[in-house]
Amino acid sequence: MRIAFACMGRENIEVEYLSAVCKAAGHQVELVYDPGSFSINDNVLYLPRLERRYSRKAMLVNRVCADPPDALVFITESITYPYLIDLARQMRRRVDVPIIFGGWHPTMTPHTVLANPEVDYVMIGESENTLPELLAMIAAESDPAAVPGIYYRENGEVFSTGIRPLIEDLDTLPWPDKDLFAQEVNLSDDYNVAAGRGCPGACTYCRENVMRRIYGPRVHRRRKVSAILDELEEMKRRYRFREVMISDPIFFTSKPWALELLAGFKQRIGVMFRCFGQIKFLDEEIAQALKDAGCYTVEFGLQTTNEKIRRETLLRPETDEDVRRAFAICDRYRLRYDIDHIFGLPGETAQDFVDAAHLYADCRYINRVKVHLLYYYPGAPILRIAEQMGLADADDRRAAESAEIGDISRVPSVQRPEVKDHIRQWKTFYKAMPLLGRRLGHAFIRRGWNRWFGHLPLALEIFLQVLVALRGRDYRFWMYTRYLFLRFRRHREVMREAKAKGWR
Repeated sequence: MRIAFACMGRENIEVEYLSAVCKAAGHQVELVYDPGSFSINDNVLYLPRLERRYSRKAMLVNRVCADPPDALVFITESITYPYLIDLARQMRRRVDVPIIFGGWHPTMTPHTVLANPEVDYVMIGESENTLPELLAMIAAESDPAAVPGIYYRENGEVFSTGIRPLIEDLDTLPWPDKDLFAQEVNLSDDYNVAAGRGCPGACTYCRENVMRRIYGPRVHRRRKVSAILDELEEMKRRYRFREVMISDPIFFTSKPWALELLAGFKQRIGVMFRCFGQIKFLDEEIAQALKDAGCYTVEFGLQTTNEKIRRETLLRPETDEDVRRAFAICDRYRLRYDIDHIFGLPGETAQDFVDAAHLYADCRYINRVKVHLLYYYPGAPILRIAEQMGLADADDRRAAESAEIGDISRVPSVQRPEVKDHIRQWKTFYKAMPLLGRRLGHAFIRRGWNRWFGHLPLALEIFLQVLVALRGRDYRFWMYTRYLFLRFRRHREVMREAKAKGWR
């Protein structure tokens, strides 16, 4: 069969794995892709006027309808779901091919997705084994009830075939099909690798929490160190990448495994990398190993400096002592780190933002404070907590299921006046804090000068972020700049081809 994967946003490693298993099963694969330039998916440059100009949606509809594949597979997160469901709707009006939805959002709310008449099947959970079986069923026109891990309609009634078991040994999967995105991203700049899947945590605001409730604690699995290094070694030879992104939600959860991988990475791969870490798991030995292996940034999800909210509402295990200890270790080893901070958490007060700012001012090797807005994922416990506190209602739940509830960077799911005030006072200031240093940072906070930053024009806010990147010699700034020029060039190429083939 000829399969078209439709997705939006940045490089999608889930699509790459699914493409690899489909090719292994003998299917032809193509990509129906919109990078979402200047859209809410772009957490640096969200420019609605340019978003409309650089959107590929109309062209993609014409392209698919001019030469329909045998099946369309949409892989979507919550933030990309409104775009992709509209894309599917427009395509179904003109062509009648099976439409399959999978990914994070359909897994969290399959009934909502299948309620759209243009969607024929919904895959839930890991789909590397599900999709080839589903495609074989479609080709044979046999009974979908025999395919575990899907939702489907029959005579107007919705049926579920249950949860397909997790893939226990991740190294049985083929390597991700990076060639699928080779024209759309700079693989020589940045190689995205999955060293494992799942998360050992149960943070109430996170989509990983939903997967944990579906599958239990065994959702967190690691690949063999040798298999990870083999993939990286071969892909470095193929793409000559200069940097690696280890995309696991928390990288160094197992100290022996992490130390073995870092030693092998230093010896066999020898490029810089970045990763996500958990404060509780960081110690002196891990920090030294990260630094020696070429880690240039660790991203820590702190979310709030209010320990009571962090532990009781978010179910995060770290204490204030753990937080200060971890940041002090990074400072001692000159290991740069990002801190994730969320606005809109239930129970937060104005003083929490003052306390956070003072903590961040003390962080010597802080690279960036990455500011996020609380986003209500469907099924995430934080929404139920907010409802119990009278801060959310059934309308918020419905909006979460349809993914029409803002985003994590620009439009908060939480629309309370005090949240908007906190964002206005602190969001841009947090982003600029690495420029100020310890003494100046504390002085700005004590005098309330942080409020000035809430009135800066977008151009000046972007300029401050550029200065922060230059100060920290952040490779990602250079990488993003190159990627931005690639998107301009690629857009011209795509539209030139579309015009020549009559897709515009």
